[in-house]
Amino acid sequence: MLALVKKDFQIFNPFVYLFLSLLIFGMAYVSLPAIFMMVIGTFAVGFSTFTYDEKNKTNIAVVSMPIPKQTMVISRYLYSVGILVTILFIEWIGTNISYSSTFEPYSFVDFLMLFAVGLVLFAFCYPILYFFNNSYVAMLLIFLFIIIGTFFTIDATINIMGMTDEIVFNRHDKGLALLAENYIPFQPYLLVLLASIGMFLASIKISTLLFQRKDLS
Repeated sequence: MLALVKKDFQIFNPFVYLFLSLLIFGMAYVSLPAIFMMVIGTFAVGFSTFTYDEKNKTNIAVVSMPIPKQTMVISRYLYSVGILVTILFIEWIGTNISYSSTFEPYSFVDFLMLFAVGLVLFAFCYPILYFFNNSYVAMLLIFLFIIIGTFFTIDATINIMGMTDEIVFNRHDKGLALLAENYIPFQPYLLVLLASIGMFLASIKISTLLFQRKDLS
């Protein structure tokens, strides 16, 4: 499995990772919303692995080896989680040395909520990518769902943070914790994390079933 995770990491040149790291750090430094950077960075890298495999017929070669398809799916999910954690770590560094004197650094709870959101997005999007034979069609559908979800999330955070007169976009991420507290009265952060992990594990199972039925020829 580690060999498959390493394969995904090696798809990109080290300079690509360096460029993305510096770009994310710069955006965090100027206080752009962390969830925006997380979605752009994580899914730009994660989705590219699917298009790379499709273009180069990588899965056909790997399937011909004595490697269970479930292992292939799990390795892709683990790679994506690794990218997510790396991005959140870079954002933590950038936001804590931000030039903005009015920007409040993200707390551990804020990053916990962002991590949970990342797991939920993986849980939702990856089965779609495994369902469609054309990854570009899948990404278009996912993009539409993300746009719709972003609209409702922003509306909810605006209301719960009372931003009726002025909307500050780089504060929306902090509204995620408030939403959890508002809708879950008991141990909201723990329950959100456990729910996101449960969805993530269920998604692996669904993606495995879809991948096993997929015609790779």
